[in-house]
Amino acid sequence: MTSVRGIACRTALLCLATAVLIPGASLAAAPANGWGWRVTIYGWLPSIDGSTQFPTGQGGPSIKVDASSIIDNLKFTAMGTFEARKGLGGLWTDVIYLNVGGSDSGSRKFTVGGNEIPADLKVDASLDIKSWLVTSAGTYLISRTQWNETEVLSGFRVVNMDQTLDWSADGDLGPVGLPGRSGSATVSETIWDGIIGLKGIATLSGNGHWILPYYVDVGTGQSDLTWQAFAAIGYRFTWGATTLGWRYLEYQFDSDSKLEDLSLNGPFIGLSFAW
Repeated sequence: MTSVRGIACRTALLCLATAVLIPGASLAAAPANGWGWRVTIYGWLPSIDGSTQFPTGQGGPSIKVDASSIIDNLKFTAMGTFEARKGLGGLWTDVIYLNVGGSDSGSRKFTVGGNEIPADLKVDASLDIKSWLVTSAGTYLISRTQWNETEVLSGFRVVNMDQTLDWSADGDLGPVGLPGRSGSATVSETIWDGIIGLKGIATLSGNGHWILPYYVDVGTGQSDLTWQAFAAIGYRFTWGATTLGWRYLEYQFDSDSKLEDLSLNGPFIGLSFAW
């Protein structure tokens, strides 16, 4: 499985590197020498999918939990993007904070020690996830025409995630091997990865108002593979733009990590201010 992930990652990196090496066929003159700034506030409502191994302590087996089977509400979120550009170069940073949780009564949606929960055992469980996701990169304009503007980017992504599982069991614990009928476990991870990618804006109308922002990156480091992509339809004003689109972000973590995989997938709406 790891070799397949490695091949996918190397292939994606090669494609992006090739795009960087191909000169922009219609690269316009450099923008004005002054700094340009853009701040975007947006709301992203992703579905969360992923699995985590929670240690139960006292020599007991680990509990594997699929987040999508429990998570059902968003407690708090804050998201935003900051961008600065001077000439052909710039800096782009995206910050996401997610606090989500949920509970399930009488559930059998877990595995304990690699085994399914027996039919005569019911588990009440609650799962809380607090996560910071920060992507930051330097950008360089490689193509600029009347209808499209594309930048290459290189930087890092870091995810800091705290997951807490509380459970109580009703039934025969004998075949399961849990150290008690109730318990709590917390898993915390901070994962750093280097990324490369492309971002840009396509203009869809002659007056320049209707636009199509797009973005893709791929990377690796402490995870086996991470990548994300989004595209949106937007309307540009003199002071900024509004956008509505879809975003997908995925992690395939290293085999030594308690976090096995993670994906966030869903619509977003944004409001940008430029000056």
